[in-house]
Amino acid sequence: MNRSILILILMFVLTGLTNNLYALGGYEVSTSPTVGALYNSAQDTVVSAEAVFYNPSTTAFLEDGHHLYVGAFAVAIDYRMTFAPDSGGSKQLSTNDPQPVPSFSYVHKKGDNSYYLTNGTATQGGFMTYDSNLLSDGILGRFGFGDWDLSTFSILTSIGMAHKFSDRLSLSVGGRVVYSETDTEGSTFLLGNKSEFKTELDALGFAGEIGVYYEVNEKWALGSRFHTKTKLDFDGSISGTSDFAVRFLEKYYKDQRKDLPAVWTLGTHYKFNDSQSFYLGYKRLFESNMDMDFYGDFKDTNEYAFSYKHKLNNVLALNFGYVYTDKGGNNDDVKDLQELNASTYGIGIDYKRSTNMTLSAGMAYIDYQDGNTASLNAEREEISIGVSVVMSF
Repeated sequence: MNRSILILILMFVLTGLTNNLYALGGYEVSTSPTVGALYNSAQDTVVSAEAVFYNPSTTAFLEDGHHLYVGAFAVAIDYRMTFAPDSGGSKQLSTNDPQPVPSFSYVHKKGDNSYYLTNGTATQGGFMTYDSNLLSDGILGRFGFGDWDLSTFSILTSIGMAHKFSDRLSLSVGGRVVYSETDTEGSTFLLGNKSEFKTELDALGFAGEIGVYYEVNEKWALGSRFHTKTKLDFDGSISGTSDFAVRFLEKYYKDQRKDLPAVWTLGTHYKFNDSQSFYLGYKRLFESNMDMDFYGDFKDTNEYAFSYKHKLNNVLALNFGYVYTDKGGNNDDVKDLQELNASTYGIGIDYKRSTNMTLSAGMAYIDYQDGNTASLNAEREEISIGVSVVMSF
């Protein structure tokens, strides 16, 4: 066969892989990977150790001492991408491997200052096997993808401090470090010949963050946070049994950008009485300002969060939350599983075991709108269940 035709066919196969490799990563925790996010994402005005993930400036209003949050939730997922649905949709990638999402934060409060440290999951991540039926048998032999394993995760660590300027106002400033790694192992078929490939890519990025918290009065508070874009430039090693595949991946995939966007959040809560509180939150992800090789132009994402907390007594409290995620019209040209509008429904319970310890449990169901184009149909569904503990000492 003509060598140039062979290369073009191979480029078509591998371009499909590189366009979707990061996209299929896993559960998208965005900027709030805690158990509390399952039932209340509008936590810009919540004063707790867990608040470090939302608005660290509120930690300046904690009591003096040490404050610890530890939590984790499990995610039952169902992801599916169908290629060329208008032509019958027989080619698919899918996975339903359950995923763990742990998180941790520590705050030391002394006088008007608090110092915080967090560790958790940023953006999407997971360890999963994708079932593939992207194989075709033609006159040139078997052609397409075999099954492949994908491991992709991003670990977020943030450190900073908050200062209480008055009985009503506090500010925070800090830095964020994100380590992201993507490992892939699978196979392609070309002219009936099977080729194995393996990639090990990682990136390290940094960002700054600032937060503000203001108590208007005893019942009403306002909070906001902003963190800058995190530049992630992936590099690493690529190996395989096909020289064509390795050379192509090294040229078009090895040195690639997939940034995390700058994020601005704004939140408020109003305390109706000692038992009832209502929370509102807004989040804007500046995805249009990201550098995303192989992905094209994104539009900004807007999230709107509402939650209600009802204290049953001095020990138990129920929480109900809803979040609508608007991906800014990216569904008009579905790029991956991350670009689907979604509605999140959550419920949680807080149990105040003692004055120094609160246990929480939550559950959320995320209903994603299907993304349909002539070339791709993307579907995803998630149910999450988690538990956490907040302690002071």
